[in-house]
Amino acid sequence: MAILVFSLMLILILGFWIATLVARWRVYVKAGRAGWESLIPIYSSWVDFQIVYGNGWKFLLLLIPIVNIIVGIKFCLDMAECFGQSAAFGLGLLFLSPIFMMILGFDSTIEYDGVLYDVRTAVKTDTVISDEELENLRAEAVAKLKVKREARQAEQDNNQ
Repeated sequence: MAILVFSLMLILILGFWIATLVARWRVYVKAGRAGWESLIPIYSSWVDFQIVYGNGWKFLLLLIPIVNIIVGIKFCLDMAECFGQSAAFGLGLLFLSPIFMMILGFDSTIEYDGVLYDVRTAVKTDTVISDEELENLRAEAVAKLKVKREARQAEQDNNQ
């Protein structure tokens, strides 16, 4: 009996793990990346940060103790925003990552809106920009994402 229960649990865990892998693959495809990139451990972290911030090297901040907690929380919130979801969804990504990643991957109504701010637009020359200017660029990018999201919602309402 114990072997049967163990086998069933193993099958369920394996099925959940495979579903999570497929969901991550689909999230990468939605973001315009190759799905196989989600399968390579450290490289996929770099790609995750590239999808959200446009700069993959920021994932190295995860190696710094204490800072990694803040960066991880901010990353989940920003990832939700990149896919047009709320901060509550971002908290879901933080605490129940596999389940909310499946929602991102398998829900056909959720689309990738783009990076929050593109580093190339912030750094046009070799000049240094202030934190205030960078925050203004970020706010401008978020406003553009909201307009894009509202236009897509209006289009969906017109199709119904």
